[in-house]
Amino acid sequence: MAHKNLRQPTRNLPLAIVPRELTLEFDGASFPVRYYSSPNPTRLVLLDAPDQTESEREDVALYISAFGAAQVYRLRADTLTDARADRERGLALLRALAAREPDVPHLFGAFSTELGLQIEFPNGYFGEAGELPPHRFVTARDGAQLALREYAANTSRAILLLHGSTTHDGAYAPLARFMASRNLARVYALTLRGHGLSGGARGDVAYSAQHVEDIADTIRFLRVTAGAEKIFLLGHSLGGGLALRFLESSFAGMTDGAILLAPYIGSRAPLQDRKSHVIAARVFWQNAAPLTIFNALGVTRGQHLPCIEFEMLEGFRTPMETPRYSYRAWMAVSPSRRLHRALEKFHKPTLVVLSEGDEIFVLTKLEAFFARVAQLECVRVNEPTHSGIAFHPETHTQLERWLKMQG
Repeated sequence: MAHKNLRQPTRNLPLAIVPRELTLEFDGASFPVRYYSSPNPTRLVLLDAPDQTESEREDVALYISAFGAAQVYRLRADTLTDARADRERGLALLRALAAREPDVPHLFGAFSTELGLQIEFPNGYFGEAGELPPHRFVTARDGAQLALREYAANTSRAILLLHGSTTHDGAYAPLARFMASRNLARVYALTLRGHGLSGGARGDVAYSAQHVEDIADTIRFLRVTAGAEKIFLLGHSLGGGLALRFLESSFAGMTDGAILLAPYIGSRAPLQDRKSHVIAARVFWQNAAPLTIFNALGVTRGQHLPCIEFEMLEGFRTPMETPRYSYRAWMAVSPSRRLHRALEKFHKPTLVVLSEGDEIFVLTKLEAFFARVAQLECVRVNEPTHSGIAFHPETHTQLERWLKMQG
């Protein structure tokens, strides 16, 4: 499978996905599709962005499937006619797939070159049919506007959801909708400053404590305006690192517990062997190395310079994505080397979920790291990839079990 216009070769994907041409027949209707397998049983019916090239459209489906978010049924542009008819055809296929496998999660998505993947939910696993809830905005202490979505539920318990690197709150809609639809929690999905539709310089902060202060400001907002009695932090990957950094801070008492999905634990994160490290990232060592030394000496000059850039398949790059981070932005989501001491002092419910399929972090070493903290619970799931852990039903089962235990 050749891709002439890719900046990132497909060998950097965690799975070697080879799309298959299928023709699905339901109730007399014929659906020519390209199918992309995934370790996640969730099915996503995907409409192409009309203004992308074929290789860019392929990128989008590959990115979603290979990183473990969903199996993709892509309605190819060459089989479609106009926007309204295309949408109806996609929804018809979705309904047919859901009727055939009613217990499997299903999603409908349309890709936009401006907004990325826009998700809709049919009736079923994710609750009642509907689109993503609208954004509201939280005003941070410096005046920046932080994008926030509320997934309503019949409970006073709330979860503040922190997304992973490069992306924004919308990418975590399936996870948020799962918890809210089962009344496990009202979920507030936050887009970090410098990401998505939130304010602030792209991939940057003014100082390393700014993300933590933004979380504190958001929790205050939720206590006052939403009447949330209990507020748990939930962070995945980079968002898990930020949640841990929050638990190290003087604001830790503002939250009632934490959920960490494959969290980044800072400079000691146990990475897989470089040869199998498939989420490619370029570290700007000419900046990172001297700035680390300067930072240790209390010198903050130059911390706006780039530190790391994540490679992305070309078709998935949109204005909503944030592939590059400054040195101080990366430090803002990185727990310190004193993390264990902070966790031992945090005597509130904490769940860590790790996956045997994580292609970024070494599972056994992460388990050993968290085993040193007696009061938290660390569980493993079998199949999900590092990115896919947030979207896999095995993870959802663990979250449901744990949240029901919290009363």
